[in-house]
Amino acid sequence: TEALYVRYPEQRVGGATVQWLSELMENGEIITAPDFGAKLSLPIEMVLASDDNWVESDYAAKACTDSFANCNLITIPNTGHCINMEHDHVLEQIYGQLDRLYERVISGEP
Repeated sequence: TEALYVRYPEQRVGGATVQWLSELMENGEIITAPDFGAKLSLPIEMVLASDDNWVESDYAAKACTDSFANCNLITIPNTGHCINMEHDHVLEQIYGQLDRLYERVISGEP
């Protein structure tokens, strides 16, 4: 992972800013509204880390299964919060999910 950041330093992530946190809270209010999921027609691929110390994975999984009609959930075992910084086999799973999402969107499949 460190080699990735040496080659592409713009991919480095710092701490959360006040604006980032404010937008997170604002969007959290929007997406947890009771009718929000019913308004979405595009498919959603949700990728969760099994050992995330920052995101409540059970809550996110419940949102996927209960609130979004076209949500496909995958939880990758033995991964932490910075899932995009995991080993190649984890990244392959994430990119595979993105490929499936792309195919779902292009084909019009729910």
